[in-house]
Parts: sequence; structure tokens; C-alpha cells
Amino acid sequence: MKNLITYVDYEINTYYDAKTQEVWTNWALDYLDARNYWEKEYPLKGNAATLKSLVKQKAKTAKLTDFTFFGLHRAALLMNDYGLKDVSDKLMRYLKETSVETKTQGVYWKQNLDGWGWFSSKVVNQAGALEAFNRLQPNDQKFIEEMKIWLITQKEVNSWGSSRGTAEVIFTILNSGKSWTSAESDKAKIVWGGKELKPETQATGYVKSTVKSDILNKNLAQVTVSKPGPGIVQGGLFWQHYEDLDKIKSSENYISVTKELYRKIKTVNGEELQKISPETPLKVGDKVTVRMVLNTDRPMEFIHIKDMRAAGFEPVDVLSGYQWKNSLGYYQSTKDASTNFYIQYLPKGKYVFEYDYLANASGKFSNGITTIQNYYAPQMNAHTKGTEVQISE
Repeated sequence: MKNLITYVDYEINTYYDAKTQEVWTNWALDYLDARNYWEKEYPLKGNAATLKSLVKQKAKTAKLTDFTFFGLHRAALLMNDYGLKDVSDKLMRYLKETSVETKTQGVYWKQNLDGWGWFSSKVVNQAGALEAFNRLQPNDQKFIEEMKIWLITQKEVNSWGSSRGTAEVIFTILNSGKSWTSAESDKAKIVWGGKELKPETQATGYVKSTVKSDILNKNLAQVTVSKPGPGIVQGGLFWQHYEDLDKIKSSENYISVTKELYRKIKTVNGEELQKISPETPLKVGDKVTVRMVLNTDRPMEFIHIKDMRAAGFEPVDVLSGYQWKNSLGYYQSTKDASTNFYIQYLPKGKYVFEYDYLANASGKFSNGITTIQNYYAPQMNAHTKGTEVQISE
């Protein structure tokens, strides 16, 4: 530790002039935060001591909008240790007031976004804010637990990014709020169709139960999950059966997708989309645009969209490849009976996908359904309703 502290002190004294450079930066706060753990054994000297003094002065007059999200929770902890409790309390009040609480995802901050560099990792910054509340406001247990829930629900549909970030998040979850590793936190009661399910493995609490179709009854339509201890339960219930494609009803679960078909016609103003109706039926040779609208209530990674295609249609884009449209990147792959989209990262919001078919055969066809699913969490899925398409000669 002595060698490491000697090194970082040398770096700050060599490359950072506290008297002429801006002191209110993430780099300065990060350095002071790291040194704060060892300052009693190894006091700050020279340029480093000047930096600390100037940061303390700046903190008293700095606007809250001058802070990055990283700076907010780091400065709150530092100022508390530096004896500036009024500044620390102001920062903590601001953090509490600007937070967002949801029923399904816990507590988070809209201004906490992913970006380039260590200071812009939203899961690491959430863990930093969690550390600040756990140390400075430990009695606010409900708020602390909700912050932990957000971190876990993000892991459900995203990767935590880096091994350093993962270690930071796990360490903070395990050392804040109520214990999620006690025997009490492992207890959960799942009642399905009036029968309690028992975990198959004690180590993970994993439960899987399958019911065959010959013994289905109405009681199986209800599942009750109760968890008296701290922590959360995650899982999914799947009902799988055979049905004609055109009779399938739509479904959604945190994400939703809708699909519509339009005829593409040429006008004096260029190409326009015309809704297909009984008055304007499709004919062989028509160019058809498929429009899919996707909604997600949270950022997700590793998304697969499968759009089934009627036998009377032929895709215009037959070569697979990477696409960038409407601020979204994805890989598009055309198969015999469907077009597939693979999305590595899908931010929260609403997105529109469009691509073209050619009507190449007459008749009445099932157009299938469009499904969307998160590879990380299969229970995050949705599909459109089944439709029929009629193409005339």
C-alpha cells in the first residue's frame, strides 16, 4: 500500500497543478476518494494537500448542476469525512429528490447514464450512490433496498459490463442494507394451482414444474409468490400449446411489439405507404412495407426479434448484414419463412422497424406472428396477434 500511495501521490504532484487547473473534476474527486481511506496513515502533502483544500472551498459554493452523477455521491462521502456535513447533507437531499421510484424496478436516477470511461458506468455509479446512502443515511432502509433491487433487475436483462464493475456492484449489495444471503432471505413460497412448489436445488432455490395437458384445470391459471424476507424473486410462467397462427392473440411482458403491413405506391411526391384494406387489396407484384413498433420499459441487451413471413411474400433484402436505422444498430438476417433481427443493446423507449416484401403469389395466406425475446431473461418476451393476408391476381 505504501508503494501504491507513493505512486499516486507522485502522479498528482507531477501532472496536476491544483493552483491553475480546475479542481472540481471527476479525476480530482477520484484521487481524493482513494486517498481518503489511507490519509491517517499517509497524510497528504504538497500539491495533493493543496488540492484537498481547494476542493473543500469549492464544494461550499459549487452549484449542484456542476456535479456529475459520479461526483455527487463521491463528494457527499468525502465532504462528510472532511467535516463539511452541511454540504454532504445538501448533496444527499438532492440525490434523494432527483431519484425515480418504480413498482417493478426499484429506485434509480434518470441522469445516471452509461458513457465512455469509468465515471459513466450507470451500474457502478448506482453502487456508489448505494454506498453513500448506506453510510450516511443507514436508517432509510426502504430506499436502500429499492436501490439494490434496481441493480438486480438491470442484471436480469443486461450484463454489468466489466469484471471491475461486477465486483463493485456485488461488494456493495452484500455490504449494504438488509442481508440477502441469510437463511431468512432465501425463503420464498410459491403456490401454483393450490399446490406448493418445492425447490429442486437448495443451493440456488431453482424451481421448475411442468404440467401435462391431460390434467389441466382452471386452478393452474393462478400463481402466488410470497417472500417475507429481504431480497427479490425473479422468474417466469410459460403456457405452451399448439394453435393456428392466424388465431393467436397478442401478448406482452415489459416489452411489446405490434406489426402492420402497408402497400408502397408511387405518387408525384415520391413513394407513399397505403394501408391495406378490402377496398385496396394486395395484388401480385405489389411492394409491401412491414412496419413493426417496439416498446420497452427499460434498457435491455441481447434481444432477438423473429418476424414470420407469409408464403405469398418474397423478401427484397435477402443478404444478411448489420443495419443502422433510427439511432439503433442491429443485425438483420433473412430466412426462408422469417426475417430475424439481433440487437446487442436496446435503450429504453419506442422504436420502429421497416423493411420490404414483394407479393409474388396469389391466394390466402397466414402471415404468422412477430416474436421478441430477451436472451438474458426469456420471461421478457412478447408477440403480435396472428393475421391473414389475401393476395389477388
